[in-house]
Amino acid sequence: MGIYVINSNHDFYWEGGKPASQKKIDEASGPRDKFFRNIANRPFFSMFEKIYPWNGKRWLQVNINKPQSNNLVKKLGFPKDRVFEISTSVSDEFFKKYTQDEIKSVRLRMAHILSDGKPMINPIAVKPHLEKLKNWMNKQKPLVCANRDGLILDLTSDCIFYFLQPTRIIDRKRIEKDLHLITALLKHPTFRCEFERNTERKIILHITGPAPIEHQADLETVLKAYINVLSEVPDSMADRIFLAFSVGKEEHLCFFEKGFKSLCIEDIYRLATAIVFPSETEGRGLPIIESCAADIAKWQVKYFLTRYLSMINYLYISGSCLTYFAIPVTLWIKSISLLYLYAVFTRL
Repeated sequence: MGIYVINSNHDFYWEGGKPASQKKIDEASGPRDKFFRNIANRPFFSMFEKIYPWNGKRWLQVNINKPQSNNLVKKLGFPKDRVFEISTSVSDEFFKKYTQDEIKSVRLRMAHILSDGKPMINPIAVKPHLEKLKNWMNKQKPLVCANRDGLILDLTSDCIFYFLQPTRIIDRKRIEKDLHLITALLKHPTFRCEFERNTERKIILHITGPAPIEHQADLETVLKAYINVLSEVPDSMADRIFLAFSVGKEEHLCFFEKGFKSLCIEDIYRLATAIVFPSETEGRGLPIIESCAADIAKWQVKYFLTRYLSMINYLYISGSCLTYFAIPVTLWIKSISLLYLYAVFTRL
């Protein structure tokens, strides 16, 4: 039919991936090893190479960075005039100022998603949930985990420290380090004193994306890290620390009846007191840009691995300012000074 194909690429197999046959003894797993899981099934992939000849004359390759384009052109022989990059961008909606009432509106709608249509959330005890996790994995529904049953969580409260992990659950996201952060905060004298003094204070870590079925073990790691946080504090504090999973949902059946608008991506960011993003590697790393645009404070430990660079950078981002740190930084949230960054992610 003579139709051109725009092939938008994000991850490539050579970016941290090898088949098992090419790995050295004791070589660590790479984030792209999964691309080679069925490499032995050559007849199957040969058929797809014929159906989708991605280096065909009418295929245009669009990549997220220049090194990817250079690999296609210099190493794999793709014509230079059919290889392009597309820059990263976010919606103008991210830059709009929003009020405390708008934050409460977003949190109220998310509460209905997490509670199956109710404004108040009744979390479930985390340990029984972990024991029956396989059942939940098969049909993932939004929920909130807690230290025990019988607790109530009001997301619209002014006394919530709301940490948002805007990703799905896979190992390279290292979400368990979000719980290490919370542990460190609870050990910091100023934060600990305020959290103990004001019993209305609550902490919630909200993971927005689903857990792919093949990454159940990674979700188990997160749940166990959460249980460890609870075990290190008295029950009076543990009862005020929550772990939420919205599994990619942005609306609920009750929204139409209650006149609620569906949540969109910029609304999701407005839930947060701070964004947490401790990924080992990222391609585009949109949460960095999105949280800057939304003027949300951000904690991040980013581990960059390329042919040219192997280093650990600590990022503190607030508003339009991005600064690299290798020493503790101070972030003020609701008048509480948090000296945390150097000590928090010590187990890299």
